[in-house]
Amino acid sequence: MWLTNMVAVRGQSHITGGIPCQDKVYTSRKNGVTVIALADGAGSRSYSQYGAQISCVAAAEYFTLHANEMYNSGRIGVFREDMLRYILDALGKEAERLGLESIRELASTLLCAAVYKDKLFTMHIGDGVIAYRKNGSLLVLSEPDNGEYANITTFVTSRDALEHMRLKVADIPDDVDALFLMSDGSADSLYNVREKRPANVLNMFADSSKEYSNISVREELSRVFTEVISQRTDDDCSLTYMVRGDSVPDKTMLGVNPKDTHYVRRCRYMMDIIRTVNKEGRVSVKKLCRLLHRRSRAVERDVDILVSNCYLYKENGWISLA
Repeated sequence: MWLTNMVAVRGQSHITGGIPCQDKVYTSRKNGVTVIALADGAGSRSYSQYGAQISCVAAAEYFTLHANEMYNSGRIGVFREDMLRYILDALGKEAERLGLESIRELASTLLCAAVYKDKLFTMHIGDGVIAYRKNGSLLVLSEPDNGEYANITTFVTSRDALEHMRLKVADIPDDVDALFLMSDGSADSLYNVREKRPANVLNMFADSSKEYSNISVREELSRVFTEVISQRTDDDCSLTYMVRGDSVPDKTMLGVNPKDTHYVRRCRYMMDIIRTVNKEGRVSVKKLCRLLHRRSRAVERDVDILVSNCYLYKENGWISLA
């Protein structure tokens, strides 16, 4: 099982200028596909934060919808144009909703990584860094694409986006236990350009997700990025990552009192019920309450905690294992 977390904070120039954070991060887990995505909105475009969010969601959706097809295909390149078109179509709808004349007003870079079964899928347009941890060592999977000058990059909406788009699939061995996406603002602190080496602090972030609840880790990430990382750059700073973790929640991961063994046992029992109730591995909230012989409010409280810690997925009244 892969645990995910993310953070995005404003850079100093955006705070001073009253500009919203144009970095966006997104994670999802559905149909056996775990996805993390990150986009850095173009500073010259006033609506880029909307484009960054839409690009993240669309890229994650594409991997979720097509992971099985891509997994069984021997030619990953045939999906490049289709994936970019899917993202641009989503941006077109957003531009129409906002009353914009062109989707270029929604320009952003885009990084996305998905794990499905024993395969890793990555997509990268523009700057930012994709890194991973293998056998305890931090390595770079995809470097920034800045072209001839450090302050010039490619956006999803650029005319040559397809030419610069990196779409890859690879086996993911057991000794790879963490994947990281970072924007160029974060890379100022978390990536050594000259040595092409990620900063060791990424190990701390990944290991924390194995030991503490998502809520606790996210609060600490927000503090570190606000008080330390963002102080070293004018740009927005963002990071999202996934790390291998236990498939069964324990007391620490749930963020509950270690003495409350009954609560942990109850959560595990709930997950067992969902796992065995039908072939699809999902159940409605109402049916789950009947199967557990508990009131809906109490069940929904436990479900929300498991959802926030990425053990369950909840959508339109249906509950499924993440």
